[in-house]
Amino acid sequence: MIEYKHQKQSMKLSKSLALYGYDISYNNLMKIFRKKDVLVNGIRFNKDIEVNENDIIRVYVPIVSQSAKSKTIPVIYQDSNIIIIDKPAGLETEGDNSVISILQGMGYNAIAVHRLDRNTQGIMVFALNELAETELNTAFSDKRVQKIYRAEVLGFLNPPQNILTAYLFKDSEKSQVYISKTPQKGYLPIKTGYKVIKEKELTSLIDVYLYTGRTHQIRAHMAFIGHPIIGDGKYGDYQANKELKAKTQKLKAYSLSFDFKGGVLSYLDKKTFLTKV
Repeated sequence: MIEYKHQKQSMKLSKSLALYGYDISYNNLMKIFRKKDVLVNGIRFNKDIEVNENDIIRVYVPIVSQSAKSKTIPVIYQDSNIIIIDKPAGLETEGDNSVISILQGMGYNAIAVHRLDRNTQGIMVFALNELAETELNTAFSDKRVQKIYRAEVLGFLNPPQNILTAYLFKDSEKSQVYISKTPQKGYLPIKTGYKVIKEKELTSLIDVYLYTGRTHQIRAHMAFIGHPIIGDGKYGDYQANKELKAKTQKLKAYSLSFDFKGGVLSYLDKKTFLTKV
């Protein structure tokens, strides 16, 4: 991700990028605009707009393509039904140059059954056949798959352990969500648990538990209570990220547990898989 503050006179965004030394080809820039992967002051745009002094520019640049065989993703566990991997930051789940395409290049016909945000790292499970896909989809829908996230957030939380409730609205046009403490039209209830693991000089390490699984829920909910994820370019604290030199989002799904009631994946019942945090 490219992120900087435009501190010159007004000009087209493409010219600003070039002026600040970001050499993006015309074709790649057009792809970025089509995907609305350009944010100016937190608002997404799909065209080469004019930017002004002190505007905050964020551009999500596609990862440079390489041959599929030259890319790998760490595999935590695999059998004939599923594969569990440790997703790096910067990858979408599906699409060009995604987790799915890399797994295909590694020889796995993987089927996505859940998602992680592009800049969120961590543990993911993929089905390798239709029976496993059906069972995993049902398990996720019935909340019989538990993920635990490790996050570094700004500040110190009091109490050190809590379950938060609020309401979330998803704006698909802007690819952003908004949180409300009280019910509003179009807002869905959310429930997020956390537990403080360690306090550092300016930040806290916490474990996060999702009781609902809405888009950007952890990132938006923690920001809403005043403790944004360090390195988060959308909901985070720009000045704090800059001072802490945080170039990546400090959020990782590190634990995945299953609760299966029979079926082809019953051998995974009560098993927990972990990755490093």
